Amino acid sequence: MAGRYLSPLRASLLSLAAMLVSDFVLSKVYGYSAFTPISLFVYASFMLQPFLSRALKEFKFGYFYSAVLGSFMFFIITVV
Repeated sequence: MAGRYLSPLRASLLSLAAMLVSDFVLSKVYGYSAFTPISLFVYASFMLQPFLSRALKEFKFGYFYSAVLGSFMFFIITVV
């Protein structure tokens, strides 16, 4: 959603900051490693989402398409 209102770069940085803070806090609370080899792919997929959201901003039901395609993109990037 941030990609619809902020510039894609700012939205990506906001997502990255939120992920870094939450991963760090959760790793301290639950005692697991904050960053694993798959983390790079997870972070990359989250950083691409604002660009997708911005690209679909003008389409009717752009919110819906952005959510569906973003979920699909996350699945493809992190599983493959």
